[in-house]
Amino acid sequence: MNYEVLYIPPADDHLLAALTAGPEVTVLRAAHRADAVLGYFPGEVGESRADDERVFIEPPLSFFYRVDEAGRRVFVHRVVLAVQ
Repeated sequence: MNYEVLYIPPADDHLLAALTAGPEVTVLRAAHRADAVLGYFPGEVGESRADDERVFIEPPLSFFYRVDEAGRRVFVHRVVLAVQ
């Protein structure tokens, strides 16, 4: 990976909640894929939002994050489970 992907509160709690609310295998697969993609191409994937925020969608999850280019880090600050 070129970037370190960090889940900052409350994103870590959001991910745990998604695991208990959604199909576990599907949620885990989406989380692993997001980690891989955000670790390599965080500024090239997803859509830009206000204030340097980006959103990457890997169904059934949406990951809201910011990129620290200088520190080569991705800060995921919110994870949302799509309504099933």
